[in-house]
Amino acid sequence: MVRCWFTVGKHVEFTGYLIIQAFNYLEETGDDAFVKEIFPMLNWAWQVQAEELIQGMLPFNGDETYVAGGILPREALCDGSAEATLLFINASEDLLAWSKDKQMWNEKEMTLAEQILTDTKDRYRRNFISEGRLQTNNPDRMEGQEYPLFRHGVCEQIGRVEGCEVFGWTQKTQTNRYLCANCFAKSSLPAVRSNVYFIPSVTLTPCYINDSFLDGNLTSRFVEELASDYIKTGRFPSQQQGTGQYKILGYDYGFFLYALTQINHQLRYKIYEEMMEAIDKTGAWVEYYMEGKPNGTFCRPWESAINIEAAILFAEREGAMDKKK
Repeated sequence: MVRCWFTVGKHVEFTGYLIIQAFNYLEETGDDAFVKEIFPMLNWAWQVQAEELIQGMLPFNGDETYVAGGILPREALCDGSAEATLLFINASEDLLAWSKDKQMWNEKEMTLAEQILTDTKDRYRRNFISEGRLQTNNPDRMEGQEYPLFRHGVCEQIGRVEGCEVFGWTQKTQTNRYLCANCFAKSSLPAVRSNVYFIPSVTLTPCYINDSFLDGNLTSRFVEELASDYIKTGRFPSQQQGTGQYKILGYDYGFFLYALTQINHQLRYKIYEEMMEAIDKTGAWVEYYMEGKPNGTFCRPWESAINIEAAILFAEREGAMDKKK
């Protein structure tokens, strides 16, 4: 495959979710004809992800909720993303098994796809599991690699230079930083290597997507540790702010509730109540919450859909338990 060096990240994460959702739909409906109809799109969604793999890692999408919220620094966008890579693995498991059964790819295409998937899986634990914890990022992805020339997103000067265009196409500097056309002509930024980060929301992704790759005991331990921290502190932060304030993502409620419900943890009742208390008058959730108060973009469909999905799972499991009683 020819790797695209022109841009980075715009074809990852949502493409993984796209494939996973297609096979979730198939599992619920048995509508094989529909999946065959959309196969060209699913094939595209897989191919563009495979082209971005470096050392078994995909980068961040570039429109990260973590980055926009100041939870993950922008210089980490080209790093390996544990979340995007895990989505690719799970999407590939579904797509390859179905494509092989339906003979949607020829033998050469299937063999190459299986090799790519095997290599990505073999590297994943080395790339992202550190002392039993799931790293959010891995800076080693770009070690010795050439950074893409252009990236669509936020200028790394973020308004510090007069005339900064803030958002749009950015160009790589000699130090591998990304600036808009105006800032590129007027300023520069020093080279920087990102640190390794551990964002709680990312550790809950395996539960949310019903991951079939990582060891179930490991993912359950991720949830148990977060539950233990919550019981001690009364907070579930995505990041502790320097001011002592705590920010969570709008879908942290849903991710946490979904995971707690899956392992039948008693804390699920408390998190369900907190999640429902955070709902606004439109019946939706917002992008972020700071100290429990709405912060960022209001009435968000992504966060709201995840939280509603978690509420449905919670209600279904509770109803099933009531019937057993």
